[in-house]
Amino acid sequence: MTASHVLFAGRTTVDALYWLDELPREDTKVFARAFRVAPGGPACNAAITHALLGGRATLLSAVGRGPWAELVRGELVRHGIQWIDLAAGTEYETPLTTVLASAAASSRTIVNPPAQACEMAAVPHQWNPLWGEAPRVALTDGFYLKETLPLLKTLAAQGTMLLLDGGSWKPGTEELVPLLTTAICSERFAPPGAVADAEATLTWFAAQGVSNAAVTRGPRSILALERGAAI
Repeated sequence: MTASHVLFAGRTTVDALYWLDELPREDTKVFARAFRVAPGGPACNAAITHALLGGRATLLSAVGRGPWAELVRGELVRHGIQWIDLAAGTEYETPLTTVLASAAASSRTIVNPPAQACEMAAVPHQWNPLWGEAPRVALTDGFYLKETLPLLKTLAAQGTMLLLDGGSWKPGTEELVPLLTTAICSERFAPPGAVADAEATLTWFAAQGVSNAAVTRGPRSILALERGAAI
């Protein structure tokens, strides 16, 4: 059986993860329980997970250059993931994020570096045959929609199932939503002007024609719709 091919479009980082008993007070020093550095970002994480489960993954993301880019590329090669670099030939550098995971609160706090203003490469509106067969499924985390949305629109029109991993509302999401097959979001996700509320978000997606949706709520149960019905 041929491994399923999925396109993952969105953010790539390198994450420095500190596993702590609890978040430190200001102006103190602590030792972490554990420490790990690995590629991160919603789209990149999803691509690696898919590859580990035996699927074929293509990552459409900004990797670029800098001290962390080779770590990312090495992991993509190791897992057999094809990548299309939106930042190829630019001054963009793979960002390093710091993740503080608290055992006491079962939470994580993420510190991102300053945003980089950099013109990304143009993405063809059509799937390039040089990338292999067109994906049956495409997942986007909402990052780089300016560059990737034309291709996602074409794929959706050709029958590719389109999924959203929505941590928060991103510019261009309003154009993406009508194309979606499924939306999986955090409880912080909300359209502009709306209050972040899991039930309201599910109702909103249903009104937009997205009948399969789920909203995660931290340690609480996930709320979801399947074919428009609550499950």
